[in-house]
Amino acid sequence: MNPDSTAYSPSDDTFLLIDAIEGRGGRRALEIGTGTGLLLSQLSRTHEWTVGTDVSLSAVKAAAARFRSDVGMKIDLVCCDAASAFRGRTFGLVVFNPPYLPSSSPEDLAVDGGPGGTEVTAQIFDEAARVVTAQGSVVFVVSSLSDYPSMVTRVEREGFCVRTLGTRKLFFEQLFALEATRNQRSRKSTLPRSNII
Repeated sequence: MNPDSTAYSPSDDTFLLIDAIEGRGGRRALEIGTGTGLLLSQLSRTHEWTVGTDVSLSAVKAAAARFRSDVGMKIDLVCCDAASAFRGRTFGLVVFNPPYLPSSSPEDLAVDGGPGGTEVTAQIFDEAARVVTAQGSVVFVVSSLSDYPSMVTRVEREGFCVRTLGTRKLFFEQLFALEATRNQRSRKSTLPRSNII
């Protein structure tokens, strides 16, 4: 596994997330695993300050080069693991598009999500939960090919309510854009609890 391999190219999951966050504004937003920076660019239009992190130094450099000519964009880029460079409760919105394909022997950091497809998502979510504000939200993607019901249960056990912001049905899978928020125990999660699509 090489953390400095080529950044994940925008695909259906990227565009699903862009649709999910459209129109959301606020003070501070973070994208974990910024890759090419397409999602980060969207966030910068509606937030006072946006930060993108990536474990790949080459991805950070490529995104920095992309944004260099965009005068007035309020974007910072940090090479780090998930959100490890930040103190807790910093961002009102945290967004990430994790590797979510089940894999017993990960070879591609951009797509291999662990044996159940949610192990990497869980690690990233823990960091997102640490840095999101009490009234903020975490928005991320899961796939019907993964054990996503267990991921939703795990997130709820951590005190979050989960709701579906959007879906995209592909030939072989269904993608869900999920939002996790604290302090909304009265609301029920809206994600189906079966991986049968």
